[in-house]
Amino acid sequence: MDNELIKRLETLGVRRGLSAKSPRVHLPSPSKRSIEEVLPEGRFWPDHSRSIFILDHVYPANFQHGNRSLEMPPEEQVYPGLFNGGLETDHEGLLFLDVETSSLSPGSGNLVFLVGLGHWTPEGYHSHQVFLNDPTEEISFLAYLDNWINRFPVLVTFNGQAFDLPVLHHRFLINGLRSEILKKTHVDILHFARRLWHKRYPSRRLAFLENEVLGFIRGQDEIPSWMVPEIYQNYLFQGKNDLLPGVFYHNKMDIVSLAGLFVFIESLFQQPDWDLFSADEAYALIREMERHRHERLIRFLHELIQTPRYSDDPKAAPLWLLIGRIYIRHGWTSEALQCWDKAAGLNSIEACLELSQYYEREQRDYSTALVWLDRAIAILDTSPSPKEKQRFGALSRRRLKLLTQFARRSHAT
Repeated sequence: MDNELIKRLETLGVRRGLSAKSPRVHLPSPSKRSIEEVLPEGRFWPDHSRSIFILDHVYPANFQHGNRSLEMPPEEQVYPGLFNGGLETDHEGLLFLDVETSSLSPGSGNLVFLVGLGHWTPEGYHSHQVFLNDPTEEISFLAYLDNWINRFPVLVTFNGQAFDLPVLHHRFLINGLRSEILKKTHVDILHFARRLWHKRYPSRRLAFLENEVLGFIRGQDEIPSWMVPEIYQNYLFQGKNDLLPGVFYHNKMDIVSLAGLFVFIESLFQQPDWDLFSADEAYALIREMERHRHERLIRFLHELIQTPRYSDDPKAAPLWLLIGRIYIRHGWTSEALQCWDKAAGLNSIEACLELSQYYEREQRDYSTALVWLDRAIAILDTSPSPKEKQRFGALSRRRLKLLTQFARRSHAT
């Protein structure tokens, strides 16, 4: 244990070992609740008697989690677009975090009793699980976690913005501890999952995504998350420890799958393979790249428009429309017109209107503008949507305006 953390604990009134005057908490006898019996590979944190239990595991660099390798040179820079604020760090600066709590409901009585931490080292991916074996030593537990968290510039979670980080912050406050956990740079993989896969997958739960995206299926040791609080309570008050390995397994797999999803999502930003994506996924990824001002966005779009995969896909019309709009904003007019033409060929009303506006405003070619406007009206006429039908009035007025301009141009010549 480092001296800095020892001093922090002592200022809080925490002493190593048990004082003779320390109040006794009447918990089940060690023989009934010994965690070492079921998790012999773990160890107690030696500076505090049986209060904090540690379980470490190192996955070698070539480890495959489902169909995804966790191999990652720790010194390699993380794609900065994943962070807000332009922070730059290597993969060794990422700390993956997942918590298990004593209740599924928020509140002051909801203890964080197990925190899974994951990080890359030269040896591979290291999972470090910290277990609160004695709730009366929660201050020591939290100080230990705070010491770990402060070593890393970036936290990575799954739904951590809504759950893991606020609940940890709440425990710090209740125990009178200061923590900067809510101010740290944070990547919430759930937010990326929602934006990237909201159309492809019916669920964005971690367990679902690790099946579908990573091709990983959990083993028989898995414990459903809804059972976890009851298992911890049974351990504390009845000494039942037979299901604790399943809780540790559940938490460890969350940490490993979290790293796998991070690797996968980062690879999408670094070199997307458009042949593997549906039109909806490609659309979502491009939107995400544009949101993060990806420096290679135009290069990736050049690669995508050469892919025949989306040319005849009826679902690809929004994709071609989006690419055209990005191209036009960056001054690639010819490419934009090609993309809008493809979208119009897939019956995109918006693409027809973009083309009509371009020829009207940029080329003063009212004849061609009318052709594209009439095409939009024809597509609209076949639409079964009452909402779309309401656009007839606006398009008719625009058509009248174009006819007037066309007549004036013809008369002038």
